[in-house]
Order: sequence, then C-alpha cells, then structure tokens
Amino acid sequence: MVSSIVVYGGSGALGRAIVAFFVKKQWAVTCVDFSANHEATTNILLEKTDSLEEQGKRVVGAISGQVDAIVCVAGGWAGGNAASADLFANSELMWKQSVHSSLVAAHLASKSLKAGGLLTLTGAFPAQKVTPLMKGYRMAKAAVHQLVASLAGPDSGIPADAKVNAILPVTLDTPMNRSGMPNADFSSWTPCSEVAETLYGWATNAIPVTSGKLVEIVTKDGKTTYTENSMDEGDRKSLPEYSTYLETHYRITPVSSSLDTLAKSRMLAGHMYDCNDRRLVLERQRGNDITILYNSWDATLPSTHEEEQHARKALVYLLTAGQVGKDCWIEPPLQVDYGNNLELGTSVRLGPNCVVLDCAKVSIGERTLVEAGVMLFTATHPTNPLLRHPHWLWDFAMPVRIGRDCRIGGGAVLCPGVDIGDGVTVMERSVVTKSVPPYVVVEGAPARITRVLSRDDCEEEAKASMMEKDWTQTPVETLTLP
Repeated sequence: MVSSIVVYGGSGALGRAIVAFFVKKQWAVTCVDFSANHEATTNILLEKTDSLEEQGKRVVGAISGQVDAIVCVAGGWAGGNAASADLFANSELMWKQSVHSSLVAAHLASKSLKAGGLLTLTGAFPAQKVTPLMKGYRMAKAAVHQLVASLAGPDSGIPADAKVNAILPVTLDTPMNRSGMPNADFSSWTPCSEVAETLYGWATNAIPVTSGKLVEIVTKDGKTTYTENSMDEGDRKSLPEYSTYLETHYRITPVSSSLDTLAKSRMLAGHMYDCNDRRLVLERQRGNDITILYNSWDATLPSTHEEEQHARKALVYLLTAGQVGKDCWIEPPLQVDYGNNLELGTSVRLGPNCVVLDCAKVSIGERTLVEAGVMLFTATHPTNPLLRHPHWLWDFAMPVRIGRDCRIGGGAVLCPGVDIGDGVTVMERSVVTKSVPPYVVVEGAPARITRVLSRDDCEEEAKASMMEKDWTQTPVETLTLP
C-alpha cells in the first residue's frame, strides 16, 4: 500500500524539497498552498481571502482516507517592534501564515492522521528568545511552540499514539536567502534537502521521535545537528547555539574560510603584514559588528537582566570565537580590533571603556580584574618612516599576556609584547612597557616595581585563614597584602 503525506506550504523552498524527496520515495504527496506544485501527486489550492474556518474546511474536505504524515512548513518573516507603523499588518500576516496553517494541520490530523502517524509543524529558533525587533513573528512562532506542547498531551484530539513535534531551523539555504545575504557563510545554513531527509526518517520510524519536542536545527561548518528540547528547556540555549542565532539574525559580517590566511599568519607571528588584506578587513568589520551590538544592547533591545546577561555572554563567545571561560563579564562599552585573538580565562572581569587592540594574541588569566579604561595594545608600526608612508599599510604586532589573579587598575596601558605574571597589581594610569614578574605591584609611567608581595599570602592555601578574619572591622589602609 502506498504511503501518503500532506505538505502544507508545499510550494515554498522547503516545501518543494520535501515534496520532491517523498515523491522520489514513491509516496503519494498532497501539496497545500496558494500555488500548485506540479511534482506533487495532488494539489489543494487555497485562496488568500479565506478565513481560518474557510481554509480549514477547504483542506479537511479535500482529504479522503488516512495519511501517514502531515508536515506544515507554511510561514514567512516580517520584523518590527511596538513602534513600527506596520506592526498590526505584519503581526496579522505572521499569525495567519504560521498559526492558522498549524491549526488547520492539527485539525486535519484529528480527522485523517493514521495511528502512530507524524505531525510536524514549523517553529523558529529565535522565538525561544526575547526578540523585540520581531514582535509579530515571535508571537506567532511561540504560539506554534505552545500548540506542539498541547497536542502532545492527553485529550488533544489527535490520535493518542501520534508523534507531534516542531522543527526550529536557524537559516535555511534557499535562493531567496542567498539573494538577500550574498556574503553570508553558507556553511552555517541548513540545506532544505537535509530537512526533508530527516522528516522522511521520522515518518518511517527510521529516526526516533519524541512527541512534544521542539527540534532545533543548527548547521555549522556544513554539519547539521538536530537537538530535541521541550518548551521549558528552550528558555536558555547554550552559548554556541545562541551565538549562532545572533550571528545569523543580526547579519554579522561573515568571513569565508576560503580567503587567504597568509597576512593573518604573518600578523600573529609578529612579522610585517598588510593590514588592508581582505581577510583582515572582514575580520575587523566582524569584530566591529559584534561590539556595536554588544555595546548598544541596553538601548535597542530592552529585556530582563537575565536575558541581557545571556545575550551578552553569547556575543562575547561569538567575538572571541569561543575562547572564553565560564563566568566572564565585560562591562560595555568595549572596543577591539578583531576580538577573535582575545582569550579570557574563567571569572575574568573587564570594566567599561576598555580597548583591546588584538592584532596579536591577548590572553587574560582566570580571576583577573581589568578595570575601567584599560588599554591593551599589541599593534605597533615600524620606526623607519619610509615603511609608514604613504598609506600606513605595514604593521606588526606583539602579544600581550596577563596571568591569573591580577588587577589592572583603571586607565592603565599595557604596551605590545608585555607579559604580566600571576598575582600582579598594576596601579591606576600606569604605563607598562616591559614584562612584569609574578606577585609584585607596579606603578608609574613607565611602570616600575614598587612592592614585592609575599607569595605565601597570595596562594590558595592562605584563603581559609583570610576568610576567618572579620575584615569589616579592619582599617582601610591595612587592606593590602604585605
């Protein structure tokens, strides 16, 4: 007996891929859309003037017999916040495209889905987050997520043993998306054919399905992963997942892996390099895109404190290419050259107005405090004026390393090539031109060692005795290590 599927939205890019895949597998395919898909076995044509009730009657009335799967991939996208002139029109459109189609698909499942059949709706990865600039879109997709959860529960109206879930893609690789974002990194986009193949696996039980789950579809470096989450699990995504969404949604400048790496290799190795190299220009633009978003998040994207913190942590993860430890925090604004040459250890803190010119590696050790207005310079230029004229093309850079448990006072400057040992305190407005050994205090311009700390008092073993002391009764002038 021939298996059958209904594809709601079967004339769109993803819908066409699904129809083509199932037809190739010799399924009977019914396409539901406003225009016909001539690859489908049968077409049910909708009218744009249909009300929800009229659309439901049109679809349900045209299906005879039982079907093995119903997949709803109808939908669209429109942005806008509460102040947008087209808020109402866009929100109504998003609701019709996503919620109406999903409700009709659910009602059809109650009438025509076989026992053990598959019902898949389409949600959205960003709808799990606060998205102030996508009011109507997020509202509609969040409603689809709720619908999936309710359909998986008891007395939902669909067959009790049916499998119901939603796919949550980040960015699909479609002609329209390629046209709108020609410079994007396509290796992070999900091919529609891969989604179609996964749906086939679910429909045939070749791939297990957990009913009621939201399935996040994330592609990175050409590899696609499918992660099941429920409604309550979707509130906080991992930093890699959320950073991928932010990169795509806010159209952060992509840097193709195919671009030549010679100039960057020379830069990181401390050799003379051309700063106008194409790859380096794009990497600087990418860092600028991320820091602009990071620095303006409060003003443009109001949210709760927890949501803001999670978004900022994801942006730091994106900026540093994942070279960030747990419990780090950067107080905006931040300025970088690249960002992807910055490495932060666990529990690092950067105060506001810090500048990190990371043309070479900048590494900051765990539990280090970098206070407001600190400048970390790796970039420099030749002293020979002939090499600086006429376009300032030729630069070179030397790495800066700060050890663990350091404090870099406000307004301090660390010059190219300096290495700061563990437990060092750099006093405010100091200019560090040479490397500093561990457990000392330096100050001045240029900075000089003014005190050597007792290393025993700075080690972890001393913490217990220090914590037993009532520091609230200790004079302020004595709150420094010997």
